Amino acid sequence: MPQREPPRRTSDILREISHRPGVGALTLRQVLDQLDDRAAGLFILIFALPATIPIPGFGGSLITSLPIALMGLRMVLGKTPIWLPDRLAYRQFSPASMALRIERYMPILYRLEHYLTPRMGWVCSRRMDRVLGALFLLLSCISALPVPGGNFLPGIAMVLMAVGMMEKDGLFVLCAILFALVCLVLMQPSATAALAGYFVRARQALP
Repeated sequence: MPQREPPRRTSDILREISHRPGVGALTLRQVLDQLDDRAAGLFILIFALPATIPIPGFGGSLITSLPIALMGLRMVLGKTPIWLPDRLAYRQFSPASMALRIERYMPILYRLEHYLTPRMGWVCSRRMDRVLGALFLLLSCISALPVPGGNFLPGIAMVLMAVGMMEKDGLFVLCAILFALVCLVLMQPSATAALAGYFVRARQALP
């Protein structure tokens, strides 16, 4: 009986792209197209990793939260292809620079991939995209609020969900969803207070 080949890891695909001989300049669109159905997870992972750095006195950066929120909204609406502005999608970079950045974050990805394997595929199916998209949308919005350290827990939850999506590990994604729900419950009082503060200041600014 022939042995089944082990599933390809996202880290292996990224290494192949960045070390492919004879390849000239790359664009982000080309990389995402070659990742196919893993592209959404990688896109979210790229922007969620900075949110895992707790920033005292400030919620998450709006610059990293906004792309995740837009991606989550597209997933909720059932729009699977990743939309990027042409200026970002077709901006060229060298394979060497991509390899350098990959090596920087590869130890984190390797460590997580060690525990992941394709299973419970229904969790990573298109039907569940709306649920995952809604969670990404909520978590990214909370991460963007000016809550002290408010970006850390949502950032961790988004990273775990994104990695599980890339490796199609439904059990891992389910655990990440539970962690995300706990984060939402824990962050709800702080998020509500921050939003209330916005409304109060907005009313005071009105003539």
